[in-house]
Amino acid sequence: MPLCGLCRSEADLVESHLIPRAFYKLARTPERTNPNPVVVYKGKAKTTSKQVKEHFLCSVCEDRFNKGGENFTLKWCSRGSSGFKLGEVAEELPTIGETDHLQIKGLGANEAELAGKLGYFAASVFWRASARSWHYQGRTILPISLGPYENEFREYLLGKSAYPEHAELFIHVSSDQPAGNWTFSPSKSIQSGKTRHKFCVPGIIFTLYVGKAVPKESVGFSLAPAAMALAYGSFAADDWYVVRSREAIEAEKGGSLGRD
Repeated sequence: MPLCGLCRSEADLVESHLIPRAFYKLARTPERTNPNPVVVYKGKAKTTSKQVKEHFLCSVCEDRFNKGGENFTLKWCSRGSSGFKLGEVAEELPTIGETDHLQIKGLGANEAELAGKLGYFAASVFWRASARSWHYQGRTILPISLGPYENEFREYLLGKSAYPEHAELFIHVSSDQPAGNWTFSPSKSIQSGKTRHKFCVPGIIFTLYVGKAVPKESVGFSLAPAAMALAYGSFAADDWYVVRSREAIEAEKGGSLGRD
């Protein structure tokens, strides 16, 4: 019998998604003839119901992820005409610092659950992207690597240890109106010579640094391991998001849009 990727117990494995399947539904456009999300892969855009998934976790661990942060994040991310709960809360939080384009919003005791759920959700996605190979249309998706910290994340996700000490998680909450419904899977990028891992769901960008990679100017503004702050501002200020969204738009405009 196979082993669950998280708890390492022998079990029947269920279909696990790299990005939880509920977020695919937010990318649907009901008014189109084909309402399925537009997926961009290898520079080509395709309207499809296919999702990135593998038999990876047991049902207990899949449920652990759902309750740990997925269900919460789904309710708090941008939901189009249904609103953007996290954006509304972020706007009202006290501003404790500023950059050229972003406001740094302080988190207090009242936001402990918010920080905990978002932090767990982000850790689960980054860990999934590192812990195994994922495939789409028969091809392996370029992985990220948490290196020697991968097992520390696994122990944290199982509730056996605290958030990894040598990892810093930051979130950027969109102030754009509307916030948009883009979802991008985890990828590695470089900023000022530092390796970072990023992914986004509608209205929220998650950025993770591990080891000694975290920029000094960012220390003190993280969501985890210490729930201190989040960034609030337009996604036009995020270089990674701008590049990924431009690639998606150009792929769709380029006439390569297919259907299944």
